[in-house]
Amino acid sequence: MNRKTVDNIVAIDAKNRIVTPINGVRKNKYVGLFYFAWHGQFGAQRKVYDVTKIMRDHPDELFTTDENSPIAPLYNNYYFNEPLYGYYNAADPYVIRKHIELFIAADIDFIAYDFTNSKIFWQPLYTMLELLDEYHEKGWNVPKVTFFTKRKCDILISDLYNNIYGKNLYPHLWFTGSGTKPYIIAVKEDVPEDIRDFFNIRYPQWPEEAFRPDGFPYVEKVRPQRLYTNLVNVSVAQHAGGAFSWSLEGPHGIKRPSWGRGYTSEKPENGNIEAIESGCNFEEQWVNAISMDPEIVFVTGWNEWIAGKWYKPHLQAYGNIPYWVDSFNTEFSRDIEMTKSKGYVINEEGKHVEEGYGDNFYIQLIQNVRKYKGIWEGITHAEPKKIDINDVHSWDDVKNIYLNLSTRKVERDYTDFTCINNYRLPKPRNFVTEIRVSDDEESIYFFIKTDEDMVLKRHEKSNLVNLFLGFDIKDKNSFYSYKYVVNRYPGDSTTSIEKYENGFVKVGDAEYRVDGNIMQIKMPKALFGIKDEFDMHFKVADSVENEDDILDYYVSGDSVPMGRLSFLYSRIKQ
Repeated sequence: MNRKTVDNIVAIDAKNRIVTPINGVRKNKYVGLFYFAWHGQFGAQRKVYDVTKIMRDHPDELFTTDENSPIAPLYNNYYFNEPLYGYYNAADPYVIRKHIELFIAADIDFIAYDFTNSKIFWQPLYTMLELLDEYHEKGWNVPKVTFFTKRKCDILISDLYNNIYGKNLYPHLWFTGSGTKPYIIAVKEDVPEDIRDFFNIRYPQWPEEAFRPDGFPYVEKVRPQRLYTNLVNVSVAQHAGGAFSWSLEGPHGIKRPSWGRGYTSEKPENGNIEAIESGCNFEEQWVNAISMDPEIVFVTGWNEWIAGKWYKPHLQAYGNIPYWVDSFNTEFSRDIEMTKSKGYVINEEGKHVEEGYGDNFYIQLIQNVRKYKGIWEGITHAEPKKIDINDVHSWDDVKNIYLNLSTRKVERDYTDFTCINNYRLPKPRNFVTEIRVSDDEESIYFFIKTDEDMVLKRHEKSNLVNLFLGFDIKDKNSFYSYKYVVNRYPGDSTTSIEKYENGFVKVGDAEYRVDGNIMQIKMPKALFGIKDEFDMHFKVADSVENEDDILDYYVSGDSVPMGRLSFLYSRIKQ
């Protein structure tokens, strides 16, 4: 059921791009993500600096050379924007769980930890390995792990070997590709000779260096990208100008533009908001990679978020200007992980009051992963069956089963980037483990199972075991594609069905029954205007705090599946 659950995830993003179902994935095709674990691990910085917010509120302070500036001091790490999960600590197990679930849904095969700063962040790494193992034990195809190092990392590589590989720690989580040896991105001469044959060693290809067939690039500064034997890099944006910040303020007052999120070969320009929000650069990179059909696509990146503000006035090439290299602001950065802001918002004065991209790049990632390695033939439609909701055994032979990608009910209570404040979220009241769906000529049926006895009423809350569904994923007059919500206002034997018409209004009732941890729902097809053949996308959500914000369905409570993602129940014959 785990594979079928992922295959039947569908979605539509803010740009009306649709994720469609697949029938499994091709063998020996791998997608990896550049992954970062440094947030809150340096220990010294006790304040968050956010370039996007500083540019909006204190633009004249951003490039100050004052080390003691209260707004933008030198030699600190700066976020390019606020992440959806907040300015989190990389060891936060709640966030790591969310990352794993997002990766499972996207069919990500491996993550490559960025240890190019010659430091291993052990606590985030051990937490990740422990949790990956937990999800693996539940049958999920979790991403495997490898490490991206650089020159003069011999001590670091020895530490990784001695503490992970040498101890045979989670060998099922080592990324080997189609071979048998675990990958490591490293300079061969830096790998101790006695363990050199243990690894599949790939050279850490820097974009300024001469091309090497055995290279493993984290970014390409040429268009289109090149094939490195069996591997192609795909990146969200490229710091082709040297440092991303030089796109705004360059050495000696001369801008050196990079290739931002909206830049393409066809339209080689920056600043187009629609192109930035749509990830036109990212899309072009994917088109190129898919056309080459390599064994591995390595994507940069997931969650870099921060870069240091540096200043080298004694070096002529840098000029008398501070700079940020690998990440700067919303346009000139290369993360896929969601921003708290859904997009760019301009006020009446023509000023940006908000900048971001929401989950656009994540949804874009899922669909391109499916274009690259998805199998589209043989997709089957659901098998219908009449259900008696007074007999739970009516469901025993129903095969339309969808599972929660999460493993168990958890709360969030962990320190943030500064290691001063904690992010806190309560456990959801009901944790959904399984959903089944069926229909007959007159009705649609749902079976919802939770880990404990179900609670539908609590302190006037309307956010317990809500069933969202729609029959046209492109419907613009809907709640993020969902036309109906069921069970916000349950009675004793019937519960509410509400329809979205510029807001939800009640249009009917559904029959339901709860027996311990199982809820069964029966709804009339006539109310939805459907007959025999239809596509229905749906999700079940519980304890989501900001019910009107679709991005909070990635964050709080229990949403099955997360965020904008839905499950598909299709009765349209292929």
